[in-house]
Amino acid sequence: MDKLLPYQLLMQTKGLSKKDLPSEIQSNIRKIEATVRSVGGLVAKKDEEGNYIVTENTRKKMNQLDKQIVDDIWDFLEDKQKQEMRATNEKVAEKVVAEEKKEEVFVENKTETKEVEKPSKEQKSSNGSIGFFDF
Repeated sequence: MDKLLPYQLLMQTKGLSKKDLPSEIQSNIRKIEATVRSVGGLVAKKDEEGNYIVTENTRKKMNQLDKQIVDDIWDFLEDKQKQEMRATNEKVAEKVVAEEKKEEVFVENKTETKEVEKPSKEQKSSNGSIGFFDF
């Protein structure tokens, strides 16, 4: 069994180690590793090509375990991605809220400044004007 099993290939392509995975998946990996060791160690029968001869029951057991591990790893990766997306969305939302607050403060300060700069009606009437010039 020199070839990688599907779960091993998936872990390798996604850069995962056994430690990265939840305990349930680790447990299934230990089961399939024990099965592989028993096939290689205890039985140790090989065909003409040098591959271990595996009984149909053992092959079914390994295929079921491997399929379960692969499905669990995909579920784990999907959940991890959802959590990362939620965290990113929350950060973006916090940033937007902070920017909106800054804009509100800026607008409030700007309107206060405009009110101070605008002359009142009394000030306008006290100023004289000749042509285009106010004095």
